[in-house]
Amino acid sequence: MSRRGALAYLILALLLGGAYLLSTRNQEQNAEQAAHARRVFDIEKGSVSGLALRRAGHPEIRIERAAGGAPEAGGNLAGAAAWRIVAPMQVAADPEAVGVVIDAALAAEKLRTLEGGDLDPSEYGLEKPSLRLSLLARDASHAMEFGGENITGDARYARVPGAPGIFLVAAATYNQADLGLDGLRDRRLMPLDRSAIERISVQWNDARVILHRENGEWRFAKRARPVSDTAVDGLIATVSETNVDRFVTDEAVEPDDYRLGKPDAIVTFEGAGKSWEARFKGPPGDAEEPAVLAARSTAPGIVALPATYLDRLPRSAAALEDQTLLRADAATVYAITLQAGEKKVRFEKEGNAWKQMDAPPADRERKTPPDAPVLLALLGELRHDGAPPRGNEINFDAELSLLLEGESGEPVLDLRVGPANEEHGEHTGRLTDAAGERDILLTPFTLENLQDTIRELAPGLLAPPAIDSVPEPAEAGAP
Repeated sequence: MSRRGALAYLILALLLGGAYLLSTRNQEQNAEQAAHARRVFDIEKGSVSGLALRRAGHPEIRIERAAGGAPEAGGNLAGAAAWRIVAPMQVAADPEAVGVVIDAALAAEKLRTLEGGDLDPSEYGLEKPSLRLSLLARDASHAMEFGGENITGDARYARVPGAPGIFLVAAATYNQADLGLDGLRDRRLMPLDRSAIERISVQWNDARVILHRENGEWRFAKRARPVSDTAVDGLIATVSETNVDRFVTDEAVEPDDYRLGKPDAIVTFEGAGKSWEARFKGPPGDAEEPAVLAARSTAPGIVALPATYLDRLPRSAAALEDQTLLRADAATVYAITLQAGEKKVRFEKEGNAWKQMDAPPADRERKTPPDAPVLLALLGELRHDGAPPRGNEINFDAELSLLLEGESGEPVLDLRVGPANEEHGEHTGRLTDAAGERDILLTPFTLENLQDTIRELAPGLLAPPAIDSVPEPAEAGAP
């Protein structure tokens, strides 16, 4: 083939390819235009400032949007707009549920428009619509009314009030819009502005645990023990973000009417000159439908929660305490000293390796260095069991001691474990770290995990674990 012929073929291929791309693009544009023409509403989502829903036989629900609502007023996070139900009652709306309704309305398409100019609305359930949906955008109202289902049940008859014609829309559009008042309201138990909370009180009968925030850290008001930030975050989330099962009543009531005059638990948050309180009462033993009832200072009325809800609230300071044995970063530890009775072993970190400093020089240069990181990782995972009961005599004649030191020799952790309690088998101990010195309890399981790892790191420091004696099986035919 000549060069001129090859060039002609190339030009032809380019022309055909361009024509195909142009045709495809035109088809896509035509499809988009056709889909846009089928849309019931020609509205930008960002312009929607309100909506109304009127279900047959129910009062109209009206929802408005106001920029930058406070969280306790029902605003969603990250500064997004706040939706609020303004009729038939004044309550916060669920922004996600409102978004579902708006998205369903804006995506609604006329699947088929019925032919004929004299269609009887009553034949299509539109004389008394089952649902009327209105969107407020740019100070104008845009509405759609839903009638009955078609014969296959996958679509509903609908119309735009004041406009001619009846059309079919997907049944899913109706289902997503027909959420009802309870489906549209904010179901969170007691929304809070977390950043404002400076004091927390949890009360069970006469026992009370009080926390306060000092320099950004949570502290017990009456205990010199570290607080678990994770536990505090969990408590706040449990009270503020748990969804209620149902709204028992929205009327202001007397607490005694719902057994809340003497609640099982009271949780109070304070800060920024505000106070939020929630009272909880567990179900009676003979309840047919067990539920925890709650009264909130942020809203009138009573709500119902799952029957197991109270199990999620801390019942003592121990549940809010950081009980991790090693709370510091393991990378800051450069020396480990272990002692059991008169035996003592010391390890030091040199570069990336750990060496036993009191071992013979030949052993110090072993190819496989002591596995100290395993011990440090275990200490970062193990938890003690809180403080010993008040009034108990603490014996600090330590059977096992662990001292962790930093690069400059400063103590990172000092743990001394005493003998086991004869009644429960728990070991008393004394733990000292950056949070100070405190008495603790170690369960047999926790101590056994610790001892097993120490035996791997320092063979001979601890006696082998006791092995329960098991009788030898009798030989066949033995008397």
